[in-house]
Amino acid sequence: MTSPKRTRVAIGHRLFTSSTCQLFIVLATLLHCSLTQAAFVAIPNVSATKDLSCLNQRTGSGFNCTAKEFTVNTAFSAAAGTPPFCMAGQEFEFIVDVELSGSNANRYDIGFFVGQTGNDPANSSAGQLCSVATFPTSPSPWAALNSNACGDYLSAGETINTIDKIKVVCATDTTTNTLQIPYVLTYVQNAGGICNGPSDVKTDTGSKCKSGSASVSGVKAVQVGVWMDVTKATIPSSSNQSFTYTASAPSGYKVIALTGATSLTTTGTSGGTYTPASIELATNTTTFSLKNGETARVFMTVASDGSAQPLTVTETAQSGWDPTATISCTGPATSNNNTRMMTASLSAAAPSAACTITNTKRPTITMKKISIGDVGSFTFTGTNTWASQTLTTTASNTEVTGSTQVLPQYVETTIAETNISGFRLDDLSCIVAGSPVAYGSTSYDFQSSYQAVTFDSNVMSPGADIICTSTSVRRRTLQVIKVLNPTIDAGKFVLAMQYDHVGINTGNTQTVSSEIGGHNTNVSATVDVTGNMVVSEAVGDTSTNMANYSPSISCNTSPVTSSTGSTSLAFVMPNLDVLCTFTNIRKSASLVLKKQWQVGIPGDTATISSSGFINNGTSGAVVADSTGNNLGSGTAFTVYSGESGTIAETFNVGTANNYNSSIACTGTNGLSGAILTVQPIDTAIQCIITNARKSANLTVRKQWINSDPGTQVNVQSNGMINTAYSGSSSSGGNTLTTGTSVKAYVTEQATFSETYTIGSASNFVSSVTCSGTSGFDSATGTLTVNVADTDIICTYSNQAKKPIITVTKNTAVVRDPLNGTNTPKNIPGAVVAYNIEVVNSGPGAVDANTLVISDVIPNNVKLFVGDAGSGAPVSFTDGAISSGLGWVYSGLSNGTDSVDFSNDGGISWNYVPTPDADGYDNNVSHIRFKPTGAMNASSGTNYPSFKVRFLVGVK
Repeated sequence: MTSPKRTRVAIGHRLFTSSTCQLFIVLATLLHCSLTQAAFVAIPNVSATKDLSCLNQRTGSGFNCTAKEFTVNTAFSAAAGTPPFCMAGQEFEFIVDVELSGSNANRYDIGFFVGQTGNDPANSSAGQLCSVATFPTSPSPWAALNSNACGDYLSAGETINTIDKIKVVCATDTTTNTLQIPYVLTYVQNAGGICNGPSDVKTDTGSKCKSGSASVSGVKAVQVGVWMDVTKATIPSSSNQSFTYTASAPSGYKVIALTGATSLTTTGTSGGTYTPASIELATNTTTFSLKNGETARVFMTVASDGSAQPLTVTETAQSGWDPTATISCTGPATSNNNTRMMTASLSAAAPSAACTITNTKRPTITMKKISIGDVGSFTFTGTNTWASQTLTTTASNTEVTGSTQVLPQYVETTIAETNISGFRLDDLSCIVAGSPVAYGSTSYDFQSSYQAVTFDSNVMSPGADIICTSTSVRRRTLQVIKVLNPTIDAGKFVLAMQYDHVGINTGNTQTVSSEIGGHNTNVSATVDVTGNMVVSEAVGDTSTNMANYSPSISCNTSPVTSSTGSTSLAFVMPNLDVLCTFTNIRKSASLVLKKQWQVGIPGDTATISSSGFINNGTSGAVVADSTGNNLGSGTAFTVYSGESGTIAETFNVGTANNYNSSIACTGTNGLSGAILTVQPIDTAIQCIITNARKSANLTVRKQWINSDPGTQVNVQSNGMINTAYSGSSSSGGNTLTTGTSVKAYVTEQATFSETYTIGSASNFVSSVTCSGTSGFDSATGTLTVNVADTDIICTYSNQAKKPIITVTKNTAVVRDPLNGTNTPKNIPGAVVAYNIEVVNSGPGAVDANTLVISDVIPNNVKLFVGDAGSGAPVSFTDGAISSGLGWVYSGLSNGTDSVDFSNDGGISWNYVPTPDADGYDNNVSHIRFKPTGAMNASSGTNYPSFKVRFLVGVK
């Protein structure tokens, strides 16, 4: 069956037909005739395999493809992203929509061959390759009749088959000079063949095929193009200026420009943007823009007859750039530097040319003006075609910019400014491209009447963007003058003004000072308006103290700037002449001298007086009255700030040694010791000398000695302003009661007494002692407080009238068996003397016949009971202060004399010793002594005593 003639419509890589329209439609072009979709079956895509052998290389030559069993219509499209132009040798992929109409018989192992380099797949030479595809085994009318990998086609089938991944190398057809793609559809007439896919699909006879050649005119059309590369260069290369170009070709040809490509070779491109985006939108002209270092590839359709056609690219002149460009070209191209035009004569035989167009940017100079403190009109003149400019400022410190002037490059240029009256030329600074002009390439000339800058030819290089800023500062007169009140004051001062430069030298401070002088001293200077001003005064010699004056300052700014109490004043210099006046007034105060007594000795008299001031005064003689705490005051007199004088007192009656003297002044902090220096802030001063009578702390204590409980007393001082008490004190042992201390003043006298609230003084011996003073008379019991006394403690002691017995025992070796009496040792057989001394240190006597003293005889000794030298084993010796006791010894067996013995540890005392051959009794465990009579009492310093002595033998 043969298919009727139809118009092919490629939409989304599918073919649709109409029997009534002969119209080729691409993408969104509207179809103005009625279309009906044919009964063709759309088959899923299959992919070709690249770089395989071609048909004749598999089966031999002799293909005439005369069978005509299939009707084949093709529509080739480039793959998505393929450029609209291709270049000879460029490799890329295609997609083909193949419309098949089958015969009335089944056919097997259908294959599709495409010559990759324009070669006929049925007649390719060695080394030429093909992209080969086979078809699926479903859906119908595709089938697997041969039961192999290659699809078979049922009779009378109609399908649209899409094959992608077809490799094609761009080349012009020798006849049409356009891109032509040759193809062959193959099939096998009979079943039973072997086919594994694209690598071995083939036909069995030379007639079983369908061959053809097609252009790329499907959804994505591609044409073989010729081109010219245009590369942009600028001087300087750092310029970011964009230049506009217009490309044009003869009528009927299409032009597309590719910009921003990441790769440009003679066989391909990558990346970038096409303007316009497709062949369909292209005309014979297009525009594009380039910056330094960028290249555009401008494509033009190739002439089908092989003739050379002109492709012209013209650059639009750019303001600020030299209108003459420098163009260099390779290939079949010519150029015109003056018109910035490049023309390439391109054909299939001469497909490409390249041109580089270089533009030079001219240098520019822009002047800016700043006036600080005032406004004005400032004129700038110059060389190298510079046109004179006058810049008028409208506000202080606000920049005004003149018009930018474009000047010839590489020409030394000078710009000069003429100064105007009342202004100081402050600064002229220039930058190129935002950075300071290199040192040595510029020269500055500053004069009082003008300032200029000169740029050498190197600075005036292409593209130099020079911006110069000139700053002028308004100047005014500042004067400072000194006024003293009174005008005859001898004070010496120095006036100064400290002022800052503004503008480029902001913070550069200068100071101008006057000579040392008094009233009407002055200083002046010309200073910058808006600058920071500080006017000040300082003392000019050591005899002048600023603190002694009340300073004030006033400057006739608008409004007036003033300060009181300060020696300096800061302000911003206004746009007018300013006079500042310092006024100093000498300070003074009143002084009153006073005398204060504290516990003064009545009748003592003292006078307070000053010395060293211009004016001096006194308190008058002030007598301490009966209270001892009176105050006396003199008459006020005037003293001056900075004066120093001495405040002193003289005793008319009495002595200053009895007092602690102190001086204090109110209304001033200028007192140091007894010297008063009048301070600047003083107004009313009172100085008081206080005489505080010296005193000591007096504490009264009650001491009981060897007392029994039951007695209670209170001790006190008598005769002083303050009475000291011990507080109530109760007897018992050696109790000590301490009272609270009181002030006892110098020259005061006191005695001490005690009052018994319980008990009687007859049971005690009383005495008074005082420590911390040399003023106590023990004979009279009178205390006189001395100047040196600080802490006095007086103790009233009551000692009970009772004996105080002390017993002391010591031993001495008399002899031993070895040494005799020559340094005898305490060894067995030695004789040892025991000496016992009894002393009464108490004020009371021991009751008669009540004193008993017993002593143990240690186990390692035995008591000698023979005659120890006085006819008895024990000797009694009365002391130097007689004890008043008697002693009786009547024999060992006498139980009523002064010696008793015990052999049972002192339980009983009726044992009668029996001397052995040596006079010892080993059975005596204790010995007891009982002197007769009453032992005498101590007199306080003399202590009655006695001694007893007996012997023992060491066992």
